[in-house]
Amino acid sequence: MWDQHEHLLALLNVASVHQPATAVAHEMDLIEAANKKQSYDKILILVRHGEGQHDKFERQWASEGNVMPAEMSKDYPHDPLMSPRGVGQVLNLSRRTALFCNAETNLIPELVVVSPLRRSTQAALLTFPDLSPGSIKNVPWVCHASLVEHANGYPSDFVSPPEELEAIFPGIDYSMLRNNVDLGIENSTEKEPMTKNKTDLLNRTDGFLDWLRNRPEQVVFVSSHATWLQSFCGFTLQNERADGGREMFKNGEMRVLGVNFDR
Repeated sequence: MWDQHEHLLALLNVASVHQPATAVAHEMDLIEAANKKQSYDKILILVRHGEGQHDKFERQWASEGNVMPAEMSKDYPHDPLMSPRGVGQVLNLSRRTALFCNAETNLIPELVVVSPLRRSTQAALLTFPDLSPGSIKNVPWVCHASLVEHANGYPSDFVSPPEELEAIFPGIDYSMLRNNVDLGIENSTEKEPMTKNKTDLLNRTDGFLDWLRNRPEQVVFVSSHATWLQSFCGFTLQNERADGGREMFKNGEMRVLGVNFDR
């Protein structure tokens, strides 16, 4: 599996021929977002899920002295949920959202968007438990098929069938996954060259921004994954952070962005 440095170098290479960003992003905390909400077209609350069960499996695999890569084991988790450690990381976020995202601050997500992978949805449900599908707040939940990087042969990133996901997470709209994704291609065990993989990733994050621009909701919560968030924050958006927003999200990390689109 590629390391963080390789991911970033490949994205920088692909982005060198990338079209200019169509939106400017300013990073802030939840308090500033509540106070300056009207200054932005969108307020995006972005979260990376906590540690996954596959991470725990890989640690155990290495501790047992196995030489073969962990993902080659027949027991390697496919589309895993979060590990107990990962759940704890995300529960820390739920305390912040309860304090700063409520009727008093008027900073309540009007839309929740999750990736097709189960740990992303699990993280979203734990971060905003009061917005769960079917709750009285009636906030729409959408699984966006492009909110994840192509699996590139890694079982932990294999997408489960939509009917299976609907049974586990009722109330989430999986129509985009059902109608637009060929799981045979998405879950291919074939490895693709890094440049092709990152070009596809950047196309996905660009496509999500276009989709988001046309949504009516202003405050949007997005639960996704490290490399997707890096591409979106650091390359699709024109990010005002000193590092351009290119630092990879840590497990269970939240960032809040005020976004204005080019007129």
